[in-house]
Amino acid sequence: MPAKFKPVVKGTKVFVQGRIAYQHLTQPYAAKPDDKPAYSCCVIVSREDGAVVEKAVAAFRETPEASGVWGGKRPSTFKQLIHDGDEREDAAFKGRKYFNCKSYRPVSVQNRDKLPIVNESEIYSGMWGIVCLNIYAYNNAGGKGVALGLAAVLKTADDTAFTGSDGSNSFNDIDVPAADDDDDDIC
Repeated sequence: MPAKFKPVVKGTKVFVQGRIAYQHLTQPYAAKPDDKPAYSCCVIVSREDGAVVEKAVAAFRETPEASGVWGGKRPSTFKQLIHDGDEREDAAFKGRKYFNCKSYRPVSVQNRDKLPIVNESEIYSGMWGIVCLNIYAYNNAGGKGVALGLAAVLKTADDTAFTGSDGSNSFNDIDVPAADDDDDDIC
């Protein structure tokens, strides 16, 4: 776990550190065939940092900028953007908050020296990073609301990957039978 980073809110931008999950930061991804492919990730944050993001989103909902996108009519309800990790089965989410963010444009992923990460194997679900979010209002056929746009990620630390492995340790816990030259047992 990296050193604590205190979230920063600058207008519609929010900088918050968390653990990156379900990342599609190097190639756009569409969950459904009709979806527009996007660069995206889920960010797992402390409960305190999740509250900072929630406050920034709530404040943005009250701005003239948001009201203008909605034609002066504020939606009566809003989609929940920050979720309680205790409602998930995955242990990495327990005791934390999480949110999803995306961009239809390529996302800058940088190292601690603020240089682009060119080796894609260094970008994975489970790493820690500071994400730069853009809070924005939308008004489209799907409705009106507020969303979290993903602008950039600054990787702050490595950690155990959430998914996938190279398989090198897959057979460590089993006994492999001795080689047998008798081919009679082969189906």
